[in-house]
Amino acid sequence: MRSPFRLTPEILLKAYQAGIFPMAESADDPELFWVDPEWRGILPLDGFHLPRRLRRVVELMRRAEADGLTILLSHALQYENATVLEVEVSAPDQVRFEWSDLELEVVGGGQRTRHWGAHGGGDRTQIRFIAWPPLPDDLSGVAFRLAAAASPPPEPPLLRLSTPVVLGPTGGAAPLAP
Repeated sequence: MRSPFRLTPEILLKAYQAGIFPMAESADDPELFWVDPEWRGILPLDGFHLPRRLRRVVELMRRAEADGLTILLSHALQYENATVLEVEVSAPDQVRFEWSDLELEVVGGGQRTRHWGAHGGGDRTQIRFIAWPPLPDDLSGVAFRLAAAASPPPEPPLLRLSTPVVLGPTGGAAPLAP
């Protein structure tokens, strides 16, 4: 039986100084392993600043499940002229989906939205949508609808979100009735 290892701030700082980093297979995995990357980057922070037009970050944390996918609308970046919304889509290992086939709608808001990039891989993809004009500062009463695009791409995806879901302001979410 292994004795438990305690990762202290001192050990973590020494590891970072040496260029090695603790990792886990998933957020729930209690086992850590050390990564010694072949390539490293250095980011100069002396000239770092937030964009002037970013007014605030609003945590949303709205979650729904449909068609084997878990969808999390995590936060909004409020700019003077638009709002950027972060959506995380998780799928089981054996399921793939096409993120470009998804559209996000502000329910009853009148904003236009479009994809603004995506990243991730494996079972988790983070998709950014931009909405304009910007959403109100108080998003507690605003609902969002994520659904398959009205005009699917020429090549059908392996899995589509066929059941639209509302990510409501109360924290609960449910599939929409057809």
